[in-house]
Amino acid sequence: PYTDFSFGSDPMTMKQISLMQTIPYPGINNISRNIAREESKSIEYSIRMEINNISRDVSLAYYDYFLNEKSIEITEKNKSILKEFIVISSKKYEVGEGLQQDILQAQVEMSKLMDKLIVFKRNKQILNSEFKVLIGNDEIVEIGKIQDLNYDPAGFDTESLQERAVTNNPQLLRHAAIVSKNNMTYTLSTKQNYPDFTVGLSYAQRDKRRDFIMAQFSINLPIWKNTKQNKLMEESLNNITVMEEMHRNIKNELFGTIEKLVFSLEETDERIKLLKEVIIPQATQSFNSAMSGYQVNKVDFLTLLNNQVTLFNFELDYYRFLTTYKKNI
Repeated sequence: PYTDFSFGSDPMTMKQISLMQTIPYPGINNISRNIAREESKSIEYSIRMEINNISRDVSLAYYDYFLNEKSIEITEKNKSILKEFIVISSKKYEVGEGLQQDILQAQVEMSKLMDKLIVFKRNKQILNSEFKVLIGNDEIVEIGKIQDLNYDPAGFDTESLQERAVTNNPQLLRHAAIVSKNNMTYTLSTKQNYPDFTVGLSYAQRDKRRDFIMAQFSINLPIWKNTKQNKLMEESLNNITVMEEMHRNIKNELFGTIEKLVFSLEETDERIKLLKEVIIPQATQSFNSAMSGYQVNKVDFLTLLNNQVTLFNFELDYYRFLTTYKKNI
């Protein structure tokens, strides 16, 4: 009694210890374990997605860095050529064989190249900062001189890539795990209409009287079926529908992206071959011919300058297409 804390003043005063265990309806524990397993898989695939994204972003930044370095290299080379133009045109002007306009045009083109170099060198600093963020390093990442990228034609089959994506793409696998988890959650919600069982065993010790022992058995009844269990089933079904639709959309978008990338690779491959095997050799030959012709007064300076600018742009185009090709791969 609360008025007397003596253990012997009332026959019902006792010291009691109880052990109780709730036993879920058969099958519920297995379903719960499988749900947790699918949830764990979805988290693992999310981590893989982040790893892939970082790896991709580092690769893309590396190719941008390469293109910027080649742009600086090509621009510096053309800057040296323009210096030769200025020297040659100045000498021709001094002996009355050239025009002052030729010198001025060469100087204008030189200024344009110097402006491009300012942009390229600023981009180099920006790209270094991007590497710092991507790698997670507080210090500026110095890439240094990088080697030339090789052009290795790579043939890809759209259907085989799409098949590989279904079995390897972590975003698809993550959503597949979520769909599986939602299906199991629905199955679990149908089990909520069935009762759980609770069993217990108690031992009570009384002073100077006989001790008690008691066994218990109870079940919980789903008396809120219409307002609770059925609503849970309805929610689970809705989640299944939503995630299955999202899974289809992600798959379709992924397949579309693969198809576009393969098409872009094929197109870029043709343009790289055309530039490397036809256009740049022809432009180089045309420039060399114009250079020789200008030195013997058979070609005007404007033609020489146009040939040089054309070759410069084609060389930049080649490396732009090459880096685009590597990025798409």
